[in-house]
Amino acid sequence: MGLKRASACGLADAPAFAFESIDSTNDEALRRLRAGEAAPFWVIAREQTRGRGRENRAWVSPPGNLYASLAICPLAHPRDLAGLSLVAGLAAHDAMHPLLAPSQRPDLRLKWPNDLMLGQEKLGGILLESLQTSPGGRSAVVIGIGINLAAAPELSDRRAATARLEVSDAARAEAFRRLAAALDTRLAEWDEGRGFPRIRSAWLERAHALGETISVRVHGMSSPALSGVLMKRAHLNWRRLPVKSGVFSLARSAPPPETDRTSPQPRPDRTTAR
Repeated sequence: MGLKRASACGLADAPAFAFESIDSTNDEALRRLRAGEAAPFWVIAREQTRGRGRENRAWVSPPGNLYASLAICPLAHPRDLAGLSLVAGLAAHDAMHPLLAPSQRPDLRLKWPNDLMLGQEKLGGILLESLQTSPGGRSAVVIGIGINLAAAPELSDRRAATARLEVSDAARAEAFRRLAAALDTRLAEWDEGRGFPRIRSAWLERAHALGETISVRVHGMSSPALSGVLMKRAHLNWRRLPVKSGVFSLARSAPPPETDRTSPQPRPDRTTAR
């Protein structure tokens, strides 16, 4: 379980702390922020023993895939931090698209709020979390990204896909290099929230299931509450779904990422997950 320090591509050569195995790259990034590590920095691992996702669901993390978390301290207003979910999704898409076989590339899509899809199967996921580093200070944000490069874990609620890359350090290093560079580019495009309209447009161009029939589940219910055809958002903050009785607004844009439990700020709901 050795630790080494390397240099990440982009993000002003942010350092990367690389582990053979760790509980969670997000948890390690949060620990380092609490201990005073200056952002930006990366935490990457070959394996996670307690990876997690939305609603604290377990994220199965076998060896050979990419598990990476980036810690940053955005200057954006807290209300704009939710846009980082789309930024991270676009970066994951940008990184993986050239690594896939040509026949796979058209099936690479983004699913709201946090999934990288290959056809109808989940290829990767995203988890955003935040931490107030000092009383009255800015919040740090940890962007966690997991991508199935070589192994597709068994999931209870859906099928998982793999990019079918070779199981090697070289393949993981190349995927990480591309992810770091893509995230650097997309963060610059986001521009502390000022560039969100461009990010939103780019995300919608890659959106999974636009124009297709989907079902919507309400938390705590075992069966779908509504089903219909997914449309582009007519307004910045709302999705709409046409059903038999009309068009219903379903979900507003997500609130800021989850604030750390030790923060004196009120804790918003977690909005994005791996």
